[in-house]
Amino acid sequence: MGRRAFRRFCGALLIIVALVVASFPTSEANAEETKSVATDFQLDGTTLIKYTGTATTVSVPDTIKVIGEEAFADNTYMTTIKLPAGLEKISYAAFSGCNNLKTVSVPSNVTEIGTAAFANCTALKSAAIGSSTKTFGIGVFTGCPELSSVTGNDRIICENGVIYDKEKTQIYEVLQNAKVKRDASSNDLVNMTSYTMPNSVVKISPYAFYGCKNIEKITLSNTLEEIPEYSFSYCNGLTGLSIPYSVKRIDVKAFQYCVNLENVEIPISVTFIHDTAFDGCSKLKIVAPEGSYAANWFKKFDNSNVNIIDSEDNNNSSSGGKKDASGNVIADPAYVVPEIEGLLSETKIVGRQAVFFIDNTKQKVVSGPGAKDITGNSNNTEEYSEMVEQMETALQTETHGKGLSLPKFAIIGDKVAGKAFYEDKTLTEYTIPSNITSIGDFAFARSNLESVTIPSGVTHIGYGAFYHCDNLATILVPGTVKDIEPSAFDRTRMMSNWKMYGESDFLIMGDGILVAYKGSGNYVEIPEGVKQIGPQVFKDNKYITEVSIPDTVWRVCEEAFSGCSALKAVGGGMSVEVIEDRAFAGCPIDTVRIVDTVRKLGIKAFDPGAAGNDSAHRTAVFSSGTLPLVSYNKTTSRLTNSSYRGDALENVNVAIVKNEDVNRLNTVLDRSESGFSGLVCVISDEPTEYFNGELKIIDCTLTAKEASSIDIPSTVYIYGKGYNFRSDQLESVMTMARSGAYYEDVKEVPTVSFTGSEEKYILDVIKDSYVNISVKDAYKRIYGDTVPANFTTYTIYMTDADRGVRITKFGKQTYPITIELPDNMPTSNLHVICIDEYDQLEDLPFKVQESDGKLSVQFDISHTGYYGLYSFNSTAVSKYNLDVSPDTGDRIHPKWFLAVGLLALGLVMILIKGKEKAIVQA
Repeated sequence: MGRRAFRRFCGALLIIVALVVASFPTSEANAEETKSVATDFQLDGTTLIKYTGTATTVSVPDTIKVIGEEAFADNTYMTTIKLPAGLEKISYAAFSGCNNLKTVSVPSNVTEIGTAAFANCTALKSAAIGSSTKTFGIGVFTGCPELSSVTGNDRIICENGVIYDKEKTQIYEVLQNAKVKRDASSNDLVNMTSYTMPNSVVKISPYAFYGCKNIEKITLSNTLEEIPEYSFSYCNGLTGLSIPYSVKRIDVKAFQYCVNLENVEIPISVTFIHDTAFDGCSKLKIVAPEGSYAANWFKKFDNSNVNIIDSEDNNNSSSGGKKDASGNVIADPAYVVPEIEGLLSETKIVGRQAVFFIDNTKQKVVSGPGAKDITGNSNNTEEYSEMVEQMETALQTETHGKGLSLPKFAIIGDKVAGKAFYEDKTLTEYTIPSNITSIGDFAFARSNLESVTIPSGVTHIGYGAFYHCDNLATILVPGTVKDIEPSAFDRTRMMSNWKMYGESDFLIMGDGILVAYKGSGNYVEIPEGVKQIGPQVFKDNKYITEVSIPDTVWRVCEEAFSGCSALKAVGGGMSVEVIEDRAFAGCPIDTVRIVDTVRKLGIKAFDPGAAGNDSAHRTAVFSSGTLPLVSYNKTTSRLTNSSYRGDALENVNVAIVKNEDVNRLNTVLDRSESGFSGLVCVISDEPTEYFNGELKIIDCTLTAKEASSIDIPSTVYIYGKGYNFRSDQLESVMTMARSGAYYEDVKEVPTVSFTGSEEKYILDVIKDSYVNISVKDAYKRIYGDTVPANFTTYTIYMTDADRGVRITKFGKQTYPITIELPDNMPTSNLHVICIDEYDQLEDLPFKVQESDGKLSVQFDISHTGYYGLYSFNSTAVSKYNLDVSPDTGDRIHPKWFLAVGLLALGLVMILIKGKEKAIVQA
């Protein structure tokens, strides 16, 4: 064989070997375990800003002293993290959402571990705190279901999954997977279902027991000072609790969504309970001393109408950066549908938005043909409520903050979302999931449902939930349903059939709720066993002159007898606890009787003036020494329903109480509660056969302006008998009232108003101390990401300046809000968001303005509630700006170097030419 042939043979052989080497499989260890490289780390001096690699084993450079906020957030590749010995601080949410991270050991030099540092690391099974760690943030290990214990140090200890300070004076956190020995003689570990707090504990951190669903019983320390925000939220197993006397305060959403929490004993020492402390606790019963702060607070708490909707919504947003004609930065209205499983291209129009509703029980899109003329054509000719028509009109025209097109879930946790299947003409049948507890407003309205079985466990059916389902002939409602809002079943075939063929004049559903009445008699005797007289059941009935209410009834719902213009006598009802808004408005009842058991009285519950009663026949008698509190329904809190707002005892001039020293503070007879405007009296002498009785005035709740415009006669009638005021007392009191001696006219405070309206409203924009959990959760469910470090939330309130009613929705109206941008909030990639009443996220258009060197953001709102600002930072959120070929962070396997080398050598040997011999010519 010649040289050239041999060379070519060797080259070919090398190429074959190269191909064989290239075909060798990578070892399993190398395939699964990759290591980080230097280019994966974005640094600012000794601070690690962001890690961008995809290695499974990550070694942080030795020079790093601080792990920045969200530096590794939502890294789904990393299983092992090696931190440098010189590390001093782990910042907020640094490793949050790293759901494959299995173990972490904090070096001994780390002194501070920030809030949520390892939150939602769902695979984390082992964690050790550095020996120098002394600052331990809020919820460091929240959402780590596999973590049952943490190795502590001399300052921070962990016992049975509970993390304390050294002296056990503070509880930092209780691990969701906390374990205890099955019994003293066994080493078997079981979930901790009962916990007794050491009496040395005086403080627990916010979120301390957050999401501890296994715990059913907790005994609190008798030295505990307060129950902070969100400390027991989502403790679903907790059924009861006794608050020790040492506690003075229960803060924001402390027991939010403790859905099985029933009996809570609260001592007289508690002097503050936040309005949201027990949000979502639909079974709540507070046991407290009569007259205590807790007892009075619970009287205002309506656990039959509590909002227990879990947020599980969708949103995507566009980047800011565009400018208007004035050069102001304005949000880009463009919207790209995110890649969400189960979301198709069909939409429906709700509130002038294209809204994607995802039926997340079946993973298909539920969509309708778009908004229709709401008056529509229908074969159903039954009369329907003016109020539901107004509500549905608002549904179609509300701007929802002029939010961008957003996907939304039909099922939110254990709730059917409001408007979820609205106008879905393709929907003829639907199986409501068995875990559902609440059906939202207009959830199935105007759909083509033909029958529906509401599962046992549902407790609440929202406003107009099945309204105008013209084909809906069969509705099975279980006994678990305790709350049916107005017009839930109006204009359904079931209602039409019952009106035509039903044997009884009374239609009763759920847990004894009287839903409808079709009789025409003058005297109505409500059947024994009815527990609630439902909304609008007798509304505008012109025939009824007398009604008898059984003692089984505990609630008279909104507008139950409103407009019954002939109703003068109401008997029975000795167990009624709640009389809702406008329940008897417009009924010519001479004397309003408030029985002993009534603890809540709705706005305009009684309004004899609207029925034409003269001023001598506008009295109310309280038979108990404990007066009810004022309450109001959500329809009253809508901006457009200003006519619904007033006093609970509207146009009642004289209120008779049992004795002079009755407590009126924070009750219906407290001027500040908008319950009553008139004279509070006691009966000093009963009438005789020949003489009227006598009244003694003990208080006057009239302002100077009201006193000048009201005429109270010298004789008034109580149950048909005349009573005179004490000699000259009426004139003296009214003279003093007109001078402002009792109550001066309301002093001017800063108010806002809407175009075309003279009503004044008080607007409050409050920056939250912590990121609002509802907004935060809604954001995270959409993006699968922890919130940006500059995420800032605000709570916006609006209050009717005259009546003190909180306004929630503005209908067609919007109001501009201007908020100064926080210092750490860049205008690039800025977003303004809010959540709707179902905790579904909305992204709002806005513009940025500059005045006196200060930047502010302006946006329009159409409802009050929770709002937020944030800005994506390209160095902190690499997830949203990956290039086409992102750096994987993996090293090239050595086999490729060998294969390429052999291949090159082989080609060279084949292609190279040797020296040609010279040809010698003769």
